[in-house]
Amino acid sequence: MDLAVSGVLSGILMIVGGLSVYFQGTGKLPVSRNSERQSTWLVSIGPIFKIGGPIMIVGGLLKLFLSF
Repeated sequence: MDLAVSGVLSGILMIVGGLSVYFQGTGKLPVSRNSERQSTWLVSIGPIFKIGGPIMIVGGLLKLFLSF
């Protein structure tokens, strides 16, 4: 596989993963069907995911644009 193609694919995967992490951290994408577990998870781990998701998205965008 060409090096540019692998950079594009990994960049896209990082962006999609970052979006998923961010939406889980904000509660828009549920982590659990149990509402009590969901709220406990959002309080304890949600802030980390709210910060980590955008960092992953920016990293994916950088990887995507620098692979050309």
